[in-house]
Amino acid sequence: MSIYAAILFVLISLAGKRNQSAAFDPYSLPVMDSTLCNGFDFPVGDKNGSGWIAKGKTGDSTAAGIHTGPLFSEVNANNKQPYVYAIGDGKVIYAGKYAPTSGNNALIEHRFAENGKVNYVYSGYSGLGNLMVKEGDLVKRRQIIAKAGFDTSTLQMRVQAELRKKTLCNFTAGFNPLLNGKTSAWVRENYKDYIAFIKNHRKIDVPFYKSRLVVICKSRFKCYLFEKGTLKKTYEIALGQEPVGAKEKQGDLKVPEGEYSICEKTRGPFSTKNNWSAAYLGTRWICLTYPNTFDAARALEKKEITKEQYSRIEQATKAGIKPPQNTSLGGGIGLHGWTEEDWSNESSRAQTWGCVSFHNKDLNEFYDLVELKTPVIIIP
Repeated sequence: MSIYAAILFVLISLAGKRNQSAAFDPYSLPVMDSTLCNGFDFPVGDKNGSGWIAKGKTGDSTAAGIHTGPLFSEVNANNKQPYVYAIGDGKVIYAGKYAPTSGNNALIEHRFAENGKVNYVYSGYSGLGNLMVKEGDLVKRRQIIAKAGFDTSTLQMRVQAELRKKTLCNFTAGFNPLLNGKTSAWVRENYKDYIAFIKNHRKIDVPFYKSRLVVICKSRFKCYLFEKGTLKKTYEIALGQEPVGAKEKQGDLKVPEGEYSICEKTRGPFSTKNNWSAAYLGTRWICLTYPNTFDAARALEKKEITKEQYSRIEQATKAGIKPPQNTSLGGGIGLHGWTEEDWSNESSRAQTWGCVSFHNKDLNEFYDLVELKTPVIIIP
């Protein structure tokens, strides 16, 4: 452990001890926000964009400039679908004109849960007709925000759309990055691929509304069990011997961070005849679906796993079953108890090789309250 990691570990440990006695509201955890988006739809036509066609892809360079997103136009010039809709729940952070000669513009902030974190995207709309929202308005998915613009040359309704990443949440130079001399590479780095993003995020689970949800907060050494948005139980936990940071590889002694699910449950006692480490499982073993697709994507980008290994992990994640455990990412991550000589709440709680440990008496109760496929979100 480096001196910087050691210092951070001490600070987290001290904060954890203070927090055990300090009042804390688990509902203040960002991932437990009940107003997060539950999915995204297309901004024109019906929720699937029927009756409209999209031209241009984010980052494509043409004679007219660089596309930040698609231009939506009516398939037929009948003007029977004149409205533009919010693609998801959000907050209007701009509504007006960037230039006197242009159409109206709108920019909406959207927040959604992904892999245990709250992510942001900003849907931009330009070339609009009359606006029906103003800055500060909260909008719902499929709420009308404006009339589409009208192209006098084709007699079609049309609207330019884009999806900004959080890096551009304060970018106010307009909807055309060429105004600042930006490149295609810059656009791809700061904008989402509009069509792909919508298609891949049609339905998003909002953790708050899960019938049963486990949230493990590492910095507080707590495990929270929620049922339909109501906190049912809070448990003290111990973490890996390297409690700071997310697990990335076999043997790093860190607990993963992200969203997983329970894929195996086993009651003790556990034999140590062929595996001495089973003595540390305590009374129960609850296996998690680590690594998940996000862990695998990070490793694939670093060329630490193969594409075939990534594909197998991706398939397992989608099915909610145990993924391959023999890659460089490691495996065998779960929730378990401890030996009869239990760890103390007053200790550093840096105990395990990368799992989450409960007091045995708490684990017995917890084991009976959770089922297979129960989602488990682990946050820093």
